[in-house]
Amino acid sequence: AKELDNENKRRQIIQQAVVDEALLKVNAEADLKNENALVLANAGWHPGVVGIVASKIKEEFNRPTIIIALENGSGKGSARSVAGFDLYEALTACKTHLDGYGGHPMAAGLTLSNQKLEDFKKAFIDFANERLTKENLQATLTLDSEMALQDITPRFMDFLDKLSPYGPGNMRPKFAIRNAEIAGAPKVIGKTGEHIRFKIKQGLKSYPAVGFGLSNKYEMLITGQPVDIACVVETNEWQGNTSIQMNVRDIKRAVT
Repeated sequence: AKELDNENKRRQIIQQAVVDEALLKVNAEADLKNENALVLANAGWHPGVVGIVASKIKEEFNRPTIIIALENGSGKGSARSVAGFDLYEALTACKTHLDGYGGHPMAAGLTLSNQKLEDFKKAFIDFANERLTKENLQATLTLDSEMALQDITPRFMDFLDKLSPYGPGNMRPKFAIRNAEIAGAPKVIGKTGEHIRFKIKQGLKSYPAVGFGLSNKYEMLITGQPVDIACVVETNEWQGNTSIQMNVRDIKRAVT
């Protein structure tokens, strides 16, 4: 049992590292304003976690996502979709760029050669742009509970950890945090300025927050008015440091 637990922990560390690198790639490479799908590839990514990572990135950005592990001149990828977009149909439309593929409308796998990667990426994103509208990409948020920042304790984080691994059948809990203050100056980040980083505060408690695709909320954040946020509470591991951050899904002016 201990060996199994150690193996699970090792896999989670590998998985988190690939998620972090994939998020950096979204910031550096993706154009979320003009691209309705994400295709991310890297040498060194473990092929055994690409499916879980694809689910995570799809969940973050609410658009079809393909994660590809590159090795020895070829790539093995896993794809996850959103409602209204048939992955199998999309891959069939792009099959001239693939060595193989299989799956169903919401999840699929694929293999391809490195030389075909950029052509496949363009073809897949073009197909998604034709089939999906911005309305399709607006996620409907279902919140699991309301909480305050003071509720975030080591015991609470341990509880969230015990709920993992997260994926399509076990989504991360989403919380409402009401009447939070914005501490300091928010920053717009990302290749094309689509994301936002800021800090929220309630009483003596404060935590960093990141909102992917939420830079349109910047004006709201700099007014000094309190806000209500919908978020996922997660552990962020970066350069050997572990911290808690709010992964924000939506921001509204606080109802007072």
